[in-house]
Amino acid sequence: MTTQHQEIAVSREVRDEIERFLFREARLIDTEQEREWLETMVDPEIKYQVFSRQLRYRKDTRGSGDKEVYFFDDNYADLGHRIGLRETGTQWVADPPNRLRRIVGNIEGFEGMRAGEYQVYSNCMVTRNRMVYEQMSYAYGREDILRRGADGKLRLLSRVIDFEERFVRGKNLLFI
Repeated sequence: MTTQHQEIAVSREVRDEIERFLFREARLIDTEQEREWLETMVDPEIKYQVFSRQLRYRKDTRGSGDKEVYFFDDNYADLGHRIGLRETGTQWVADPPNRLRRIVGNIEGFEGMRAGEYQVYSNCMVTRNRMVYEQMSYAYGREDILRRGADGKLRLLSRVIDFEERFVRGKNLLFI
């Protein structure tokens, strides 16, 4: 998940801008404004991945296959399609709507490999409430690349989510 390059911390001003970006993003997604999120905060060249790691004892050396299982490996069109499906109102998992509360913390920002890009690390905790007694909490780590566009605004260019659960206890991952 982590790319190897020298970590040069961003300025306090840029760090504040990154935090505002992440907090606005959380608010838009939690309030079902995914289309606005996609159109105003996501770069058209987005690579959006969610994976979980195999959990084995350190001494267990069996198997040489992939240690990561991907739930999502999406681009801009894929994200738009997912959002479009939710907007139809025909997805039973979204009716009644989920109530989401997302907390983003442990935010670190570093200069990216290219000018105008920033490597951002964060941890998230999401609580989802649905129906009367359905409540689930999820924790995951994220590695993002934010890119400054020609308009001067930050956009999400890449997101890799390390989802802590090996087996998803909830009904879906639509909150990610």
